[in-house]
Amino acid sequence: MNNETEEISSSRQEFFEVQPDWEDRNSSESAWQNNASVIECNLYMWTNEIGCDVKLIVGEDQEAVFAHSYVLTSRSCKFADILAEQRRLADKLIPIPDVAPDILRLLLRYLYSGDIDIDVDTATALIPVTYIYGPESLKTSCFLFLLTEMTAENVCVTLELAHKYNDGNAFDRCLHFIYVNAVDVLKSSNFEKLCRECVENIVKSDDLNAKEYVVFEALTTWASRRCLEEKMQPTDENKRKVLDTTLYHVRFAIMDVLDFTQRISHRGVLTREEKVSLYQFFHGETQRLPPAFNKSKRYEYSVNYDLVSKAFKNGEPKQYHPDVLSHTKFPVIPYKHTEENEAYLPVKRVIRFQGVENSWQLKGPDAIGFRVSRPIMLRGCQMFGPQIGQDTYEVELVVYDDRDDIIRHENKTIVTGKALKVYDVILTKPVSVPMKRTFTVQVKTRGKPTFRGVNGLDLVETDGVGFQFINSNKSLNGTDTTIGQIPTLLFSKL
Repeated sequence: MNNETEEISSSRQEFFEVQPDWEDRNSSESAWQNNASVIECNLYMWTNEIGCDVKLIVGEDQEAVFAHSYVLTSRSCKFADILAEQRRLADKLIPIPDVAPDILRLLLRYLYSGDIDIDVDTATALIPVTYIYGPESLKTSCFLFLLTEMTAENVCVTLELAHKYNDGNAFDRCLHFIYVNAVDVLKSSNFEKLCRECVENIVKSDDLNAKEYVVFEALTTWASRRCLEEKMQPTDENKRKVLDTTLYHVRFAIMDVLDFTQRISHRGVLTREEKVSLYQFFHGETQRLPPAFNKSKRYEYSVNYDLVSKAFKNGEPKQYHPDVLSHTKFPVIPYKHTEENEAYLPVKRVIRFQGVENSWQLKGPDAIGFRVSRPIMLRGCQMFGPQIGQDTYEVELVVYDDRDDIIRHENKTIVTGKALKVYDVILTKPVSVPMKRTFTVQVKTRGKPTFRGVNGLDLVETDGVGFQFINSNKSLNGTDTTIGQIPTLLFSKL
């Protein structure tokens, strides 16, 4: 018997020595079974280590965590395979050296109960664990939580996780967020930690909302980190070696000449020949550039900076009375009252986007959460219509409260015309929304691709009612506070 086998055998011998006397506990505390559900009983047995027959050796410090083989086998394919190999052993050991004990306990709590309380840090830590041990439902829940908590600082972490652990929906939604909020994201500390493939997916896009010198600075910062990781000095020449063809995703050819001269020309990242070619192109001496240079313009988001300056003062949100989308012919559609006793309440609308563009695929439910500063009656919402021609949309409108209870569920048929971009989806019976509670509007739509809103606002005030818009984990098609469907909520003041 070798040392490793002896060590494992010794550990197995110690297993039952540290097990609690569960028979005594069971007899003295028998009341805990009487009025508890199956889940509550399972959790009690796990947290109090009653009848556990599996010992997990967790983390670098080899902390012991006890569990039940029945639960592990029934809830995790990976654990089921491991335990199947130990089925003839009375005392079962599972070493898990690369997971922190507190994270493993969160996983086990989910396996036992199907419920979990997480934050951004724990959700981020759980995703790699669930990729190995499952279940898929917990990995999905973690990604949905991270998508509702996206910021310019943390979105790159979620993007990298989605890329590494194959969540295409989360990956696409992170990219949407990054494109719209590109300047802040490119300057974030987590951008430089991305893998090359994720970086290229960002900087090559026509939808990236940033000046080219900002893209250049982000790439050179990313390259500096790669140099240090490869034990190289972060010189401009070494950065160029690291960047290789990725550098050509910076669209030097469309840069302002002054920006290029002051910010890039004195750097050694471009070769002398490349700089000469660019200057000749800038000054009209040649119409050709080496084929590696991209001369296409990126999409320019139409931001009404006057409105934004009213909405934010010194980076802090303040009350905002918008007249948004006036330059995009966003129509005012008359509201038809459906309840006689509410007909006297004027219908207002709050618009959360500052621009409209093509196009939005309808591949799942779109949703947005919101809070209000004073009580309102929610009368419905508006949805974007087809970007081309006409269509008939089947719309399922669902309203959730902050307990995730469905408080309204209605099916609508919306017939569109050619003249309008948005259409009413009116609730037959309005919903009373109290102040400072989060409600969610979700629409599941079947039909042609639609327009989409861009440059969304988190905070909007209209007619004395403040609205705070919030990302929702019920939005599986990409709609969030910055982009997507549900451009307008229809409401009445109470």
